[in-house]
Amino acid sequence: MVWVSAVSSVPLLVLAVLVEGPSSLGVVTAEGVGAVLYTALISTLGGFGVWGLLLARYDASVVAPYALLVPIFGLSSAALFTGEPISPVTVAAGVLIVAGLLYAGRRPAPAVAPGTDYLRTLVVRAWARRAASRPDTVLLPPSAEPSDRLTP
Repeated sequence: MVWVSAVSSVPLLVLAVLVEGPSSLGVVTAEGVGAVLYTALISTLGGFGVWGLLLARYDASVVAPYALLVPIFGLSSAALFTGEPISPVTVAAGVLIVAGLLYAGRRPAPAVAPGTDYLRTLVVRAWARRAASRPDTVLLPPSAEPSDRLTP
């Protein structure tokens, strides 16, 4: 996947010169060459390389949502390197993107087994959260309460 960017650039350059003419290239400057090299090597090849490594290590369903961060990195880079102003609407949109990622990445609640009492499941979950928040206190699970053991 990384090599698609490296291989396709030469035919696209030839096609651009054929369609638009050689004058469309303009004057080649050091700044322009640096911008092209940065885009080709660091941004494209580096980005796709890291993307491929992440996909090799993690499931695609875990990695794919983070592609939604591309606009945030783009806007941040534009503000940092070119002084592009960021409006409050843009900040709000970025917050919505991050909130959506956090919401999508949360762990789902364990499913209630068929045939179990839903209210009892909620009580057991609440007990587990309470026990986890108080590690120095010994809490009996709801089924081990003394009143349960004394019923005939």
